Amino acid sequence: HLLALRVTPANAQERAQVDALAAAVQEVTGQTVEVAFVDQGYTGANPAAAAADHGIRLMNMDSKIAEFVQRWFTKRGVPVLSIHDSFIIDYTRVEELKRVMGIASQYFAGLRIAVEASGQGLEALAAATDVSLDFEAWRETPRSEGYLGRLKAWEERKGREVLSWSRGVRISGS
Repeated sequence: HLLALRVTPANAQERAQVDALAAAVQEVTGQTVEVAFVDQGYTGANPAAAAADHGIRLMNMDSKIAEFVQRWFTKRGVPVLSIHDSFIIDYTRVEELKRVMGIASQYFAGLRIAVEASGQGLEALAAATDVSLDFEAWRETPRSEGYLGRLKAWEERKGREVLSWSRGVRISGS
């Protein structure tokens, strides 16, 4: 529900509008709003103080959830790219991503947010479907000598071994 709206010129500082916006929200709600979820543009000491003057605490959920998700996968050596409140991740990790986003939203917002995936992860496919077998065949395709050489050099530099995604075995050329 829209509680208040403040239209400003494009060159106006958004953070400077918090005082008037918070006052308008409290006026239409009878001073009942205690928390407002805001985006990164409304963070910092001045907006927080302006909202606090009207009894409202500003919370910046999306960046906290994104940071939690990024740290989770980074600690596990899994690349993940965040774009605002969305993520790009390996198709074998989509269900894990949904679970981790649920954990993060429960932790930061006190409830699990609905998570939608625009692409289908491998774990959502029934076992032994043509599509899942195609994915597995592609991932298990023998690697070229050049690739295997670069992989070995990377493993030596990093001090860890890269295993096959499906069987936990060493990637090989055959």
